[in-house]
Amino acid sequence: MDTIETAKLEEHMEGQSSETSSGYAQPALSVGEESKNGSNKPKALFNGLLKGAKKYLDYIQFSIPTESRNRFPLEWWKTGIAFVYAVFNLILTTVMTTVVHERVPPKELSPPLPDKFFDYIDRVEWAFSVSEINGIILVGIWIIQWLFLKYK
Repeated sequence: MDTIETAKLEEHMEGQSSETSSGYAQPALSVGEESKNGSNKPKALFNGLLKGAKKYLDYIQFSIPTESRNRFPLEWWKTGIAFVYAVFNLILTTVMTTVVHERVPPKELSPPLPDKFFDYIDRVEWAFSVSEINGIILVGIWIIQWLFLKYK
């Protein structure tokens, strides 16, 4: 029984010897075209890949239909609510940061808590400016990405 199945499988594989794993026929090269290529390494590589693909003949290929309709829902009101929520949180965070910054007591009356990291590392004056510039660049990239989202 095994020999019959092996023979059927070999016969099936011989029938597909000129096809690739995608199911399309491989164009045969003439002797002149093969000699133009120089070495047979690309052909040997392709044959090796083809042999590897023949090991898994039980795979099934599905054709995926292309749909002309939009895959994304047209519920823009949800996006609007999310945008309003994000703007509200941006304003609330800014106001809270400003209020807390104004209510911090002077360093002369209550010095800051000790921090071992800043005891060993000197203060970098330009770091805050760089972080603000990075924030502006990231917001700019986000806006550009948001504007071009419809071309995805």
